[in-house]
Amino acid sequence: MIKKLILIIAVMTLSLGASAQVKMADVFRTMPDSIVRLLTNNDRMDLLDFAESNMTAKVTNRLDGKSTLNILTDDYLHLTVTTLSSLQMRLFPLSDGRQAVVVVKTVAGPAKDSILKIYTADWSEQLDVKQHVIAPSLDAYWAKPLDEMTEEELQIVRQLDPVLIQISMSAERNGLLFQRSFGMLAKADQPQAEKLLRPIEVSWK
Repeated sequence: MIKKLILIIAVMTLSLGASAQVKMADVFRTMPDSIVRLLTNNDRMDLLDFAESNMTAKVTNRLDGKSTLNILTDDYLHLTVTTLSSLQMRLFPLSDGRQAVVVVKTVAGPAKDSILKIYTADWSEQLDVKQHVIAPSLDAYWAKPLDEMTEEELQIVRQLDPVLIQISMSAERNGLLFQRSFGMLAKADQPQAEKLLRPIEVSWK
């Protein structure tokens, strides 16, 4: 009887542990320094303290610039690392009851380009991105087929090099938004290019 009771308690404990939902503040607090090398562990603690006290969450980073925690919710974070770079993190569920943290780093140089990585929420494992996020094909970004574009539009398309993709998330969005950047396209041609491109919402798997 005692052995059965111990087994039941153990199973319940494991079940509760699997279903327990961590919060983004805890994920940011335990984040490895390698994710954002410009911030020390103390910097991250200060940012959280400021944010949780409803103060402006801003610190001086390792390059003597300012890093700002702009948004912090239970499952989303947006951090301006430098004037040209940002970090977004969003928690998503895994099929085994755990949570994954999607990490998106974006650099503007000046066109925005993003890198996406996925980890377990305790940072113990890096996950295969393709298992959870299916990136759109390059043709999917066009608002209309290439063979229906005018020669003037095709000229703009040819100038959209290199291929740069901006990825964004939010506290409200349960997926990821992919947008093709303008690359080295001249500013005068960007309004026309904007009409030719469309953002694509990608669901979490």
